[in-house]
Amino acid sequence: MYNILLVEDEPSVLKNLKMKIESSGVHSFQIIETAYTAEEAWKKLKSLSVDVVISDIRMPGLGGLWLFEQVRCSFPDMICIALSAYCEFEYLQQCIRIGIEDYFLKPVSLEQVKEKLLSL
Repeated sequence: MYNILLVEDEPSVLKNLKMKIESSGVHSFQIIETAYTAEEAWKKLKSLSVDVVISDIRMPGLGGLWLFEQVRCSFPDMICIALSAYCEFEYLQQCIRIGIEDYFLKPVSLEQVKEKLLSL
């Protein structure tokens, strides 16, 4: 079983993504927690058993790239998937440098989510 932490500052996007994962039919994944900021997610990661972090990149505060850097330093085997509403090459470059497993542009489709989860 893979435990997922979803991080997204927009409540409607978070709810939609959570619904897509839960209805994907991939039963080996469960969302154990959500967070609205990178800082909140980082605090939760320290006390939870998480296998996958799916996070927005641009959020108020430190943002998803900061979160991914912290994860890579402290939990190098954790799977990281980036979400962004912006198709900016700089973000993609930073994700590659950090070692993110995938980068999705929002809105993310159910098929994208299912395909990625099945490939892990």
